[in-house]
Amino acid sequence: MININDINIRDPFILKEEGYYYLYGTNKIQGVKRGFYGYKSKDLINFEGPYPLYVPNDYDGVFWAPEVYKYQEKYYLIGTLDKDNKVRKSYIFISDNPIGEFVPYIQEPITPLDWHCLDANLFVDEDGTPYLTFCREWIEVKNGRMYIAKLSKDLKKIIEEPKLLFEAKIILYPSLIILLLLTKE
Repeated sequence: MININDINIRDPFILKEEGYYYLYGTNKIQGVKRGFYGYKSKDLINFEGPYPLYVPNDYDGVFWAPEVYKYQEKYYLIGTLDKDNKVRKSYIFISDNPIGEFVPYIQEPITPLDWHCLDANLFVDEDGTPYLTFCREWIEVKNGRMYIAKLSKDLKKIIEEPKLLFEAKIILYPSLIILLLLTKE
């Protein structure tokens, strides 16, 4: 067992399922290959793991912000991959189990191919319609932008043009940082 204080992750995400809490996040675990890893706990204090969720043999890029959702009796991991610090894209992986092993669900990124994107997540509205929210990277568009896009029911593609929700701009003044949210209206 690992105490929560000994787990070093960023971008934490927790899924509660069948009496367990599953913890996912961006991490760099000494002595293990790069990939997505997760933990499970009954009490959010003591965890088992890390469990390899998706650890490919032929990819040595950066793995960011995994989130796992149960949808139509399967588990979907949505995470960002960045090969050689050049292209950030969000992908979907699938498993029968919240702790993996996950395999690529579709071969292409789920986010637009010609955009740098990260931190995608799944939202399912009251009528069961799935949506993807994600960030378009500031390195490409100056201010970070949050988008929402309607997904097909099978989660394999975006079926409507992504809509801008808002963009954020950081303004630096001596000893003061202001985050300005700019809405599209």
